[in-house]
Amino acid sequence: MKAPSTRPAAVLGLDVGKSSHWACLIDRDGEVLASAVSATVKTTNFAIAL
Repeated sequence: MKAPSTRPAAVLGLDVGKSSHWACLIDRDGEVLASAVSATVKTTNFAIAL
């Protein structure tokens, strides 16, 4: 019997910059599930539908 993976099912990476923010969701195999960029404003909300 194979031991269950201890890696998370997905990881969300955030790149927060002065002029824009970027979010990227990848699965444990490295496949990009979602990717979004947003211009920097006072309040930035990312909505990623899975």
